[in-house]
Amino acid sequence: MMTAFSGPVVSWGLLDYLQASLGGPVADLNLDAGPAVLYQGFGIPDLRVLFQKDQSSGHTGVVPMVLAQPRVQSANVIPAAFGTATVAALANVTSGTAMTLVSTNSIAVGVNIPIVPTAATQGAWQGNAVITAPLVLDFGFAFVTGTAASATWTVANSQQFPVNTPIVIAGAGAGGAPLLTWVTSQVSATSITTNDACVTSVTAVPVGVGNRWMPREGFPVLAPTAHVPFRAAGIGAFLDPQQALARNLSVTGGTSAAGNAAGITIKGWDVYWQPMTETIAAPAAGVTTFGKKAFKGVLSATPNFTEAHQYSVGTGDVFGFALRANFWEDTSVCWAAAAMTSSTGWTAPDGTNPATATTGDVRGTIQASAQGGGTGIGSTSSNGTVSSLARSGNRLLLSQMAGFQGLTSGSPFQPQYLYGVAQF
Repeated sequence: MMTAFSGPVVSWGLLDYLQASLGGPVADLNLDAGPAVLYQGFGIPDLRVLFQKDQSSGHTGVVPMVLAQPRVQSANVIPAAFGTATVAALANVTSGTAMTLVSTNSIAVGVNIPIVPTAATQGAWQGNAVITAPLVLDFGFAFVTGTAASATWTVANSQQFPVNTPIVIAGAGAGGAPLLTWVTSQVSATSITTNDACVTSVTAVPVGVGNRWMPREGFPVLAPTAHVPFRAAGIGAFLDPQQALARNLSVTGGTSAAGNAAGITIKGWDVYWQPMTETIAAPAAGVTTFGKKAFKGVLSATPNFTEAHQYSVGTGDVFGFALRANFWEDTSVCWAAAAMTSSTGWTAPDGTNPATATTGDVRGTIQASAQGGGTGIGSTSSNGTVSSLARSGNRLLLSQMAGFQGLTSGSPFQPQYLYGVAQF
């Protein structure tokens, strides 16, 4: 229901102070303080037109205005170095038998990470089943080293770990499973403590954000149950550009591989943990075929043919947008310290509805280097590595306008205008 008033609106968050009984002022605690939430953005009214509030509510299209279109960051991260066997090593293939996926945590992948898909029912994650993702690509926002039985961790920069942040630490739980806990203190510039001690000693493993944040007063603190690429601020859970990188996959033919158009079918998830599937043709020996869809997680890689020669599954340098990128002009990309100046490497969203295992990415992609099946925006490939618990390498800054049609036409009944058609 519309509320009309002359304004202005002032939101002061935690800047309102009360006089303490013993000493100076203290902040008037507002547990909802955080960025404002404005459904479909906001408009700037035409100053020449009289606003008749009593004739506006309940009517459509009666107040002329210009839409203020926000720019959002889809990714701001150093991608792990691409690799032809990042997902599955070279192996002979049997039709219908899934390949063995990589099982070691690294900058490129987090192994057996619990995830929970966003859904329209019961809020974003509440009530939704936790799923184990065998591989999460470019998992997490930082790296930690921990020793079994100790709740103190070594990090590159403790400021990346605000107190009470729920975290998922790859490989640090029982039997090498992820450890789900939360930050209790920043001990020093390079160390933190968590509520739960490390179970399995780990070195330079990735850590991502969990799905349960500190509750309101009087409620118990609950450990996270899964990883989500979001961070909390007020009532909002905001997509974290450090954790939202999604990229394409590849299939490479080993020695003597003949190639087969039936290809290998990859099942996994996008950055919102929505299931997706893509079939990538298997190439001949020494050739790499790249997929078109941007994956965040991988569930399986299953050949659709049998051959006594080896194939591997890896990653490429084609990266996905978080929102539907209808026009190249709406996007802004910086790769390896150079700003994109042409549409080279950009691919529009594939609007085929319903999507299939061979259609393109539903939100659109950008190819950063030659590792992608087309022409990239730059000549240098992804080369991210970890040294002293810090990332180094070529950084990707991927941002975009939310888009006029997406903001004006998108709704719970038509999400495809903002997020693309439903994944296959």
